[in-house]
Amino acid sequence: MELFKGIFIRIFSVLICISFVYCEESIDELLIIDYSYVMDREFQFNIGSDLIKTNDFSLDKYISHNLISSVKISILKPNQFKIISQFSLKFIKSNFPINFLIGYNNFSNKFQSFNWFNIGSAIDLEYNKKVFYSFGIYYNTSNKNIINSSRRCFMSLGIKLLKGISSSILFNYNPDTRYLNKNIEFNIQI
Repeated sequence: MELFKGIFIRIFSVLICISFVYCEESIDELLIIDYSYVMDREFQFNIGSDLIKTNDFSLDKYISHNLISSVKISILKPNQFKIISQFSLKFIKSNFPINFLIGYNNFSNKFQSFNWFNIGSAIDLEYNKKVFYSFGIYYNTSNKNIINSSRRCFMSLGIKLLKGISSSILFNYNPDTRYLNKNIEFNIQI
């Protein structure tokens, strides 16, 4: 298992480096927050899709008892290799449902880089150790005018399927454009 984790992290690191160079697409209608439910204190691999044009995967890891690190890559058009890379930190309190999130995002278009931050807060709830629910609001700050709305609302609803495997659906609402993005995710503990 340790060998698998080492190889997986190396492949993932290479993909992150590639993502800083190659990608182009309008990103305003994407689910541009990485907010996954982490099942355990080990690594977790997440695979997601909005079922239309965007696929994503991320790797989450507990850093300490109250900090989760996540690296996510969103593939906008797989046949043209258009990618957004994200790095997020989630600050949690085990006995309090309100959590905080900060994320750094990079989108490159013809060797011109666009960066923005997500800053937000969420409430995480769990029912019967099987069903989990999150909702919150976050803000985008950009160095270019590539995102037409600075605030977004999101909600996540998920269920633990088997030991170490869960599934969730995420909704991201843009109040300025009234666009609702949906994303289905499978979370696998590794």
